[in-house]
Amino acid sequence: MPLLTDAHWKQEYRVDKRCFEQLVGDLSDHPRIKKASETGAPKFSATYRIGVGLKQLGSASWIGNTARQHGLSVGSVANFTKDFIAAVLDTYDTAVSWPTEAERRVLRAQCQDMHDSPLAEGTIGAIDGSFIRFRERPCFGDKPKNESYCNYKSKAHGMNLTVIADLNCVIREFHVGTPGSRHDAYVWKKMEQSTSPADYFLPDEFILGDSAYPLTTHCLVPYKTPRQSSLTSQKKEFNRQLSSIRVKVEHTFGILKHKFQSLRNLPVRISSQMSLNFAVRWIAACIVLHNKRLEWQGDEYVEGFDYSDNSASDDDDDEQIPVPQIGAQVNGNEEELGVDVDGTQLRDRLRQRMFEGQV
Repeated sequence: MPLLTDAHWKQEYRVDKRCFEQLVGDLSDHPRIKKASETGAPKFSATYRIGVGLKQLGSASWIGNTARQHGLSVGSVANFTKDFIAAVLDTYDTAVSWPTEAERRVLRAQCQDMHDSPLAEGTIGAIDGSFIRFRERPCFGDKPKNESYCNYKSKAHGMNLTVIADLNCVIREFHVGTPGSRHDAYVWKKMEQSTSPADYFLPDEFILGDSAYPLTTHCLVPYKTPRQSSLTSQKKEFNRQLSSIRVKVEHTFGILKHKFQSLRNLPVRISSQMSLNFAVRWIAACIVLHNKRLEWQGDEYVEGFDYSDNSASDDDDDEQIPVPQIGAQVNGNEEELGVDVDGTQLRDRLRQRMFEGQV
């Protein structure tokens, strides 16, 4: 590995040296890394291969640029990257997990320490979606399928990534692979936290979303401004308090895409189901690395730094992250999302509690 200062090391590999050494310790004995390191011609160490893979995921450049920088062939960089992603995803279960009941109690207490709001008592995290732009438009040979990945807000092709993050910016669950034309509500309705909430939430626990998501007892969202009218001051204050807590998931996306800049312009040519699966695995590996980096290195969120991702949201035998099937479009209008009576009543009760004792 090159001799770099700490600052240049983080710029080159997106993590500090200590974090990189821990990653090498985790992955160097993985069969895909170890076997390739022992049989490659010429031989490259596990540390070198991991470094090349990490640089590729952290960089917004084409694979050819990485190859030229390291004096490698494009094929070697592609193989190093594929082996690195496979090794990272084999640590998925230890890096990405829904919080246990005890962990959720801690998260709720943490939220109450940070925010003086009735919302904080039940909040365990927040949900949001982000558009992962493809560097090139897909070329499946099926024009309708190609165009289903077009996000008409940004006029670009890509896929949706939805995450549920806690207040420490740790990603607790995610869903990736849905075409970019789909609405956030469509993705949420496919996630298990939506379809089987009793398996993930106690009755008084919930996550916070923006107005793109349907209101339920376990997903609270802001009040929408009525047509030809305006919100009351109480509802505006409720929305302000909800947004002040929910902003952490936006910070999460900002940090994720700042550290793994390949997610700003994914350098994977999408021409088949196999290449689409590889794109999904690439994104999933970045999420695993994001959580590992937070565990080993800590949150580097800097107030005032622009972490915005500027995205519109609204034969591989080791494939583990399935690509969701394309389904019917779901719009974000409240009438079409449906009204959840229990969710409406819970939101109203919390809003009323914000103003108890006030004249």
